[in-house]
Amino acid sequence: MRQNDPQWFDILRWTIFALIDAEALGITSRNIDEMKKSDTLDVQRLLGVVPGNGKALGLDEPWAYNIIKALGNYGDCLRRMWAATALSSSTAASTVSGMPAD
Repeated sequence: MRQNDPQWFDILRWTIFALIDAEALGITSRNIDEMKKSDTLDVQRLLGVVPGNGKALGLDEPWAYNIIKALGNYGDCLRRMWAATALSSSTAASTVSGMPAD
């Protein structure tokens, strides 16, 4: 992380908040384009349909939309990480023991 850069820290922090909010609102990378049409104000704000959040961070309005579209929501990111960790642990266990992991 950059040292002494409060704007960068704010962007990282709000990115995590956006991923968590997306999960709470039921927004995924697969349904985000449909959710962008939602009448729910929280969804509209998060996805940049209603302006203000991007400008406050010095970013474009659909900054959270772009992140969620690319990565999915917080749960999606965690599931990918856990799957990669499990695969990595399974491979490591089979290498150490010489036996295939179940």
